Formats: sequence, C-alpha cells, structure tokens
Amino acid sequence: MNSWTSIKLNEYKRRGLNCHFDYLITAISYEERGLESTKQILINFNISTVLLINFGTKYLSDELTEKWLSQKKELESFLNENNIVHDIFETELTNYQSLKQKFDLIDGKTIVNITTFPKNWILMLAKEFDGAHNLFFYLIDSWRIPTDDELDIGLKDIVVVDGFEGETDLTTEILLVLILGYEGHRTISFLSNFSSDIILPIISVPSKGDKKEDELFYDNVYKCNWGLLNKNSVVRTSNNKIHTISSFSPVDFYHQLIEIVSQYKNVDVCISPLGTKIQTLGLYLFCRDHPKTQVVYSIPIKRVNITEDLDKVKKKKSNIENNCYIFKLPSEIN
Repeated sequence: MNSWTSIKLNEYKRRGLNCHFDYLITAISYEERGLESTKQILINFNISTVLLINFGTKYLSDELTEKWLSQKKELESFLNENNIVHDIFETELTNYQSLKQKFDLIDGKTIVNITTFPKNWILMLAKEFDGAHNLFFYLIDSWRIPTDDELDIGLKDIVVVDGFEGETDLTTEILLVLILGYEGHRTISFLSNFSSDIILPIISVPSKGDKKEDELFYDNVYKCNWGLLNKNSVVRTSNNKIHTISSFSPVDFYHQLIEIVSQYKNVDVCISPLGTKIQTLGLYLFCRDHPKTQVVYSIPIKRVNITEDLDKVKKKKSNIENNCYIFKLPSEIN
C-alpha cells in the first residue's frame, strides 16, 4: 500500500494518506491550470505556508502577460481570503541559486507543484526535495498542436542546469539525447547552437497500454519536430523508427532511458528535456543514478501557450481531481 510512486489525487484521498504538510512551493503562471492546481492542493491538503515563485513576464507576449497578471491577482486574492500564510520570491528562469539558500532552510514536509515550473527548475527542485516525506503534484492538461508560426520561434539561450553539469571529456564523443514533445521550435534552434557527435531523438508517448493513443502522440510529436527528424544524421531504431519513451510515468521513463542510452558505449551523455514535466522527474532519477550525465536547457525567445482552455477541459472531464497526480521519488529503483 505504501510502495506507490504515482497516484491520482482522488485515490490518495481514498486511501487516507497524509494530508498535513508544512510547505507548498508553486509558481505564478499565465496558464489557468497553475491557479487551478494550487487551489486543488490547498483545498485537499492542510498547508502551513505557501511559497510563490515569481519568474516575472520577461519572455511573455503582451497577451500572456495580461493572463499572467490576472492569474497572479486571483491567486493572491484566494490566499488572502482564506487566510493562508504565503511569501512571494522573485527570481529568473536561470537563477536558481538566488533561492537555494532559502530552500536549504526549509525543514518540514513539502509539496512541490510542478504544473507550471519550467523543466530546469523541476530538476533542481527534485534534487532539493528528494525525500520520503515530500511530494510532487501535477495537473494534467490537454494540448493542441502548435501553429507553424509557433514552431518557428527561436532560442534566447542554452544553459547547463545547476547541479547537473555532469562530466565531459574532450576526447570522448558526445551523445546528445533529445527528449521530444510539442516544442519543435526549440529543438531545431538548439541543434544550430550545440555541437554533438551523435544525435539521439526520443519521442514522448503515454505508454499506458493504448496503442492507438501512442500512435497518435507519435505522429503529433513527429509533425512538431519534422525538421529535425527528417535529417539523415539522427539515430533511429533498427526498423528506421524514432525511439519512444513514456511521457506519463517517471519510473517507466527511467527504465526506458537506461535501456536506450546503454546501447552507446564510451560516450559522454548530454540530455535536453523538451518533453513533459512528468518526464523531468524521471530524468532526475536517471541523473541521480548516473551523475556524470549533463543536462542542458533551452530558453525560447518567447513563450507560447499550447494548453487547451481549462473550461473546455473541465467540460470534457467532469472530475478535475481525476487529472491531478501525485508523485513520490523512490529512494532506489529496482
């Protein structure tokens, strides 16, 4: 009963598992699910203090900035109306060290809401709060295929993720692993700014046992990344397909990534997470057991919102708790 690593919110409650936590760490976002996920946590858990991470609107369009400000205002109103103790910490997407000292002082059970954190922060927060009493929360949403204009957006920068610098040897070949999702614009721009010897793209699919669903995701991700995947230089499987990996289970992702990467000997492994946020927890588990792995994160010139409107999602899925997942990082993986 206590050996679970992922569980739906409604099942978590049904089992009567611990709902008392000292801290909730969540990010202010332009996405509606950022506010909704935070509300779900505060409604269903007893939280002593909320820490709001404010990345600002530096990379947002005017439209998304307006949404961000609206979500921020509504979230603060909700916290104030319910007398919930909270602090706001301002930082930037690439400046984790500005808050690390504050996180180091946290001594208590913590929930990290990864729903709207960028993937470099999810990796660093997973490392910071890797403990038996801490949980990671995620509200799954529906996605739309990006427009051609959105797929043409370039990169502002590529950074090595703090704490995931790995080890590299100038005399060793670099295996660049690209975990692909719907953000194809970041993949092509990434390759034009990053040198590697072997390019290994991996397409994210749910891998929940529904073959048609996996094929649909495979086709959609392929379409978003066709500029990369049509290149002769990328590595394919023996039947000329692109490798796939679970987008839904961190533990399955961990095992599948090991199986794929282990085919390449005497290489330095560098990974770029461009898939789902749930996968990023699996990537942390991989890096924890393979500390020589380097992780790089690409920052787009501007952000785009490819999540569906939450009202549409609610109409399609009557119980939003059914879309809320809780993850626990296992101390070791068999």
